[in-house]
Amino acid sequence: EGETSSKPTTTSDDPIQEETDNKIQADCMETADILSKRDEWILLDAPRCSEEELQKEIARYGLENDPQTARFCKFVAVATNFASLKFVERIQRLPELIDSIKQLLEEIQREMREMAGMGTSLEEL
Repeated sequence: EGETSSKPTTTSDDPIQEETDNKIQADCMETADILSKRDEWILLDAPRCSEEELQKEIARYGLENDPQTARFCKFVAVATNFASLKFVERIQRLPELIDSIKQLLEEIQREMREMAGMGTSLEEL
């Protein structure tokens, strides 16, 4: 008594389904064990890594000097990593996320005004 069984449990009466459930549960446990043993994951700076990956893609398409692409890249990096942060870190990074959204919306509004101006010019022609 008092011991927990390491044997996976299922609720199925079908032996094939039970075997499949047991294999899936064992694989999940093995993966969780592997990840919990990797201390490097704790030290990983996910926001920095994600932004670096985005920067590589931007460079691949030759858009590294485009301010709109850079702003969008920054927004995606901030927004993507915001959810993975601990609560205290989220609170600390909230102003950065809000500023990123604000800049992106201002840029979208500016472009919409430019497009509206071009549309008006085309109509006048």
